Amino acid sequence: RIGIASRWARTALDREGLAAVQFRLTTLDPGRMVIEDVRWGGPEPVASVDWVELRFSYPAVTRGWLDRVRIRGIRTSLSVTDGRVTSPLGERVSALAAARAARGRDRVTRSGATFDRLGVGELSISGAQVAIAGGDGETVLTVAGELGTTAEPGGEKNAGAASDRYRLWARLGDDAGLRVVLTGAVVPGSGQVSLEPKVTLLDIGAWFERLRRVLPDLPEAPQGISMNRSLTLQGKLTGDGWTDQARRGNGEGEGRIGFTAQLARRNGEVAFEGEAVVTGGLSNTAWQVDVKVPEFRIVYTQEHLRVQTQAGLSIGARYGANRLAVTGEAWLRDTRATFGEENGATGEGGIGRIGVRVALPECDAASVSNAGVTAWVGISNGWLQVRADGTTGVLEGLQGEVPVTWSARDGLVFPPGDRLSWQRLDAQGLSVTNEGFALESDDQARVVRLRAGITGSLLKGEVTARFPNADPRQVMVDVSIPETNLAADDGIMALLRKKLPDIELSGRVSAEASLRLSGDRPRVTGRFRMADGTLRGTSFEARGIAADVPLEHDRVLRTTGRPFVSFASAQAGNIRLDQGMVRFQLLPDELFIDRVEVACCSGSLNAYSVHLNLKNPSDDVVVYADRIDMGEALMMAFPIKGRIDGVLYGRIPIGIDRGRVILHPGFLYSLPGQGGKIVLDDSRQMLGLLERAGIRGDVQVPLSKALSDMDLSAIKMDLTPRETGDDTLGIRLTGKSNFKEWPAPVDLRLNFNGPIEELLNIGLDMSGH
Repeated sequence: RIGIASRWARTALDREGLAAVQFRLTTLDPGRMVIEDVRWGGPEPVASVDWVELRFSYPAVTRGWLDRVRIRGIRTSLSVTDGRVTSPLGERVSALAAARAARGRDRVTRSGATFDRLGVGELSISGAQVAIAGGDGETVLTVAGELGTTAEPGGEKNAGAASDRYRLWARLGDDAGLRVVLTGAVVPGSGQVSLEPKVTLLDIGAWFERLRRVLPDLPEAPQGISMNRSLTLQGKLTGDGWTDQARRGNGEGEGRIGFTAQLARRNGEVAFEGEAVVTGGLSNTAWQVDVKVPEFRIVYTQEHLRVQTQAGLSIGARYGANRLAVTGEAWLRDTRATFGEENGATGEGGIGRIGVRVALPECDAASVSNAGVTAWVGISNGWLQVRADGTTGVLEGLQGEVPVTWSARDGLVFPPGDRLSWQRLDAQGLSVTNEGFALESDDQARVVRLRAGITGSLLKGEVTARFPNADPRQVMVDVSIPETNLAADDGIMALLRKKLPDIELSGRVSAEASLRLSGDRPRVTGRFRMADGTLRGTSFEARGIAADVPLEHDRVLRTTGRPFVSFASAQAGNIRLDQGMVRFQLLPDELFIDRVEVACCSGSLNAYSVHLNLKNPSDDVVVYADRIDMGEALMMAFPIKGRIDGVLYGRIPIGIDRGRVILHPGFLYSLPGQGGKIVLDDSRQMLGLLERAGIRGDVQVPLSKALSDMDLSAIKMDLTPRETGDDTLGIRLTGKSNFKEWPAPVDLRLNFNGPIEELLNIGLDMSGH
């Protein structure tokens, strides 16, 4: 019985053009048949089946109805070359269908019975495998699974008529983490399909890299974005006209799919919806796919930051065996962020809309890497408010668009048409204007340039951001302010006038700064320079001010190198200083003054190693005096004219307590054997000094004459501050007068009491400035 049936089946298969199909009939009983080792093709079959069981009954089988079909161990393959999917099994089936159509045999016949279609009450497939190979023929993915269908009641009577409806389920998976669960219904006769799939990728990154081996033209996964995440898609697919082989015997078909899906994410789900239209057969399929992600809410929160926005996406693609075209848009709308820092700075900002539009014009799908992609990145209605230290920075009406093109041949190119503008940008009372915006690219990096100015000021600046092609995350930002001569009434000086209304500053200034990333940590370096500066107050003036202050910010802001501030001359009241220099180091809360040196009275004053806590500045400082000309020093303190010779040395300790200058006992003196000389133009000048020192009476006039012309053997000046009352400046003069009426040696101490700041006529509030 088995032998007869096998020969009959062999003859029938040969007649249908299936001579390459090999099989082994192992069981043939009334109502049951088992076939094993089915092979279609030569040494490497296009498909093989390990085991098939058919269950049937009479007379239903004569009408084309099978009660149950069970299949185990199906194996076939797909290959992907230049973006085109090829199925050896599909090609054999298409060729067979075309041959049957050419012979006019599009109906299934058996033992003289003729019927349009076969019907199956229950179908189950297990152990199915599809090997997917790349262009080199090496298997990259292996998809395995099982499938089952059950006919709805009435199928046996209809014997596979066009109205037959089947419930189906399937489970598929591959060795790269893809899992598919499918349920639904199919009407084979009309091609009506209703499916509810659930697709899970356990590791998107691993599956994407495996897929790139099949489709090498796919771009690499974006750097800086972790792709090792799971993805779950669930939805519903409906179609019509997918399996109408009676109408399209050549294997062609068309269908329309409407679908919705959800993308699982940590704090919710994102819905997808869209439609796909497919035409053609397996080997020449053409797709039109439109996908839309309805707007969904995103909230991102950290300790000092909260961001919320509405996001959306739409994509349209046309894909065929030889052609490909893509359009798409992604956007964020009504973005709003609030933030606060530990130092008290707070702010909020937002963007009305930021979007990206992408277009890939229709091109050859086999050489998509040579096609040019155009994108437009746009932003509208951006705003920002930052509040810190009692001031507010404001940005309003930010608008911009950047066109970008990319191709494998030309790389990333920024064509004309980029723009950036804002309605208002104010910070620290200054209004910033847009002086130019440009995008550039070369073989090494993408470059963004922004030039800006300040209303009412000559100051201009340029910001340049370079994004290296090898790793765009290692962005390099440079800020440059070329040397500019700023007058006292320049708009940039409004900041100084607000803080110090009685101060005027002018001079040539320049600055530069750069930002580099060391790993994931930004490092900022900068430098401020000033030359030919002038600083004026109500009772002082400094000229020839120069400064060179290099800075860096790694974890904290601090100076580097050897920063300094210097001046050519300074005068406060009768006090005149020349060639001053301050070398220092600055930390966020501390100021280290390495050295202060200044020329004074033909000598110098020096101080070293001052350490101030900026929140509570307190320290003790010793000012060392070297080769101070006594005449110049006295003439600064007292309004006298004449000739006074002598050189003084000494030390003047001062304290700084909470920003207030406190005087300590100090002194100036002449070296032994190095006296001096006093010759005043008019002895009456000395009368005023004696009166202030408390020397009165008959001795006042002759003493004034004696002191107005004398040779000094020793000179000493000392300062004695008092906790209460006036301070005392003592002057001791020892020597011999040249006034003939005063032959006695002179050893005189003059004490002058009063506020030292007033005595020296500085006119400065030291604790305030």
